[in-house]
Amino acid sequence: MEIARDMRTRGDDAYPLVYPGIWLDHVIPEGPELFPVSGVSHKLTVFCEEQPDKPVVYVSDPHGFRNATGGGGAIEWAAIGDSFTQGACVASGRSFVDLIARRYGKPLNLGMSGDGPLLELAALKEYLPAARPRTVVWFFYPGNDLGDLQLEKTNAILARYLEDGFQQHLVDRQGEIDRRLLQWLDAEAGRLTTSELTRLIDGESSSLDRLLEFLSLAALRRYAFPTPGQYDFALFRRVMEEARRSVETWGGRLVFVYLPDHVAVPDLPAPARADRDRTLAIVRDLHIPVIDVESSVQSVDRSELFYNSTSHYSEQGNALVAEVTVRGLLDSQ
Repeated sequence: MEIARDMRTRGDDAYPLVYPGIWLDHVIPEGPELFPVSGVSHKLTVFCEEQPDKPVVYVSDPHGFRNATGGGGAIEWAAIGDSFTQGACVASGRSFVDLIARRYGKPLNLGMSGDGPLLELAALKEYLPAARPRTVVWFFYPGNDLGDLQLEKTNAILARYLEDGFQQHLVDRQGEIDRRLLQWLDAEAGRLTTSELTRLIDGESSSLDRLLEFLSLAALRRYAFPTPGQYDFALFRRVMEEARRSVETWGGRLVFVYLPDHVAVPDLPAPARADRDRTLAIVRDLHIPVIDVESSVQSVDRSELFYNSTSHYSEQGNALVAEVTVRGLLDSQ
C-alpha cells in the first residue's frame, strides 16, 4: 500500500494487489453476492518486494490476472496455482510460467497469491472454458496448499465449485468486480497511517492489531494450519477430480506439477513425507500426469532456489522449475 501511494503521488494509477483469499476474512463492499477469484483489471499493480528496493509491479490483464497484454495468438496452455505461479517476487519475463512459455507456447496464467485448491478450481472453472487450452498445468506448492484448503472449505460459495456446472459467471462481471474492489481499496487506503506504523515500531499492541487486520492476517488469530497428517485429503481428491473432469469437457488434459519447498524431502519429518506420498498417490490414482519437480532438484542447494528461508523462488529457482516442467510436458505429449 505504501509503494502504491508513492506511485500515485507521482501520477501513476497504481494499486496494491487484492488477492482472492482476502475475502475469506473480509466482506466485499455492498452489492449482489460475489466472491472474486481475480484482481482489478487494467491497473498498475504493486505485487511484492522480497528483494530490497526492487518492488514487482505489473499491469493486470482484462480479468485482473498477471499476463502479458498484446501479442495475439490463441491460448495454448493455462497455469493454475498460487503466488509462486503468479511470479512472486520476480520481474515479468523471469517467472517459471514466462520461461515455460518460451518453449511451450502462449499461456494464460491464473495464478493468484494465497490461492489454495478450491480457489484454484474456481479460477479454472470460471476462466478456462472459453479459452479451451490444450493443456492445463496445476502447480502445487506443498508448503501451504493443503493448509489453505482447510480455510477455503468453510466458504459456501467456494464449496459450490465442486458441483458440476457451478459458476458465478465472473468473465461477464469484471466491471462489477473492478468497481467493488476499488471501492474497498480506496476505503482501506486511509487506514494504515504513518503514525500507526510508528506506534507499531514502538511495540503498541493496538497498532499491531490494526496492521494484522489491514493485511488480512487477522485470520491467523482464529485459524491454525493443521499439523502434517491432518489435512483433508478426501476433499483434495474431490477438487482434483472435478478439475480433471472440467478440463476434459473441452478435450484438454490436466497435468499436475509438484513444486519444491524450502525443505528437501529427505529432511522432512515422517508425517510430512507421508503427506507428500498421499498427495501424489491421489493425483496418480485419478490418472492425472505428474511432473515431480521436487524430486528433480533434490541435489540442488535450497539457497539457490529461494531468495531466503521464507521467500519465494529466486530467478535461478524459477529457471530450474521451468526447465524440469518443460521437459516433463514435452515428454508426456
